[in-house]
Amino acid sequence: MRDYLPPPVSARIGRRETRRRAVLALYLGYPAFIAALWCGSYFNRGQQHLAATPFLLVVIAAMAAMLWGGYILLARTAINLPNISDRVLDERQRRVRDEAYRVSFRLMSGILFGAALYMLLALSFGWPTPHSGDAVHVLFWAVFITTTTLPTAVIAWTTDEPPGHDEEME
Repeated sequence: MRDYLPPPVSARIGRRETRRRAVLALYLGYPAFIAALWCGSYFNRGQQHLAATPFLLVVIAAMAAMLWGGYILLARTAINLPNISDRVLDERQRRVRDEAYRVSFRLMSGILFGAALYMLLALSFGWPTPHSGDAVHVLFWAVFITTTTLPTAVIAWTTDEPPGHDEEME
């Protein structure tokens, strides 16, 4: 049986401005999505369905932004090195990927340490904490989205454009 080799990694990285917008769309789209869902469900409790319509539009816009950001970041390009097999990466690409993992680990460690510190203080001082199943789901998916896309987002944010590069990603 022949060994399957995936297609080569595209060198097209797109404009830095587009990549940064994709990162922001992905990471700001999720809180906007959750906030709009929460506000919409709050207004629906009072049977004021017309008041929930703007929140539904925000939910749709936030989901579209997240999907666009994910599409740009997770394409089979040099930006998505963390999700590409080692056997198709050269030594420089592996170094870039490994550095992105190190930066992502430091960022997630800081975020989780801050969350743990908040929970410790919240329990001591009676501050609000997530106690419902819905709140736990929101936190789970926030951590899941962040941990699975953060290395790619680090590469997308920090990679410079090659000189004379005006080509937009498709």
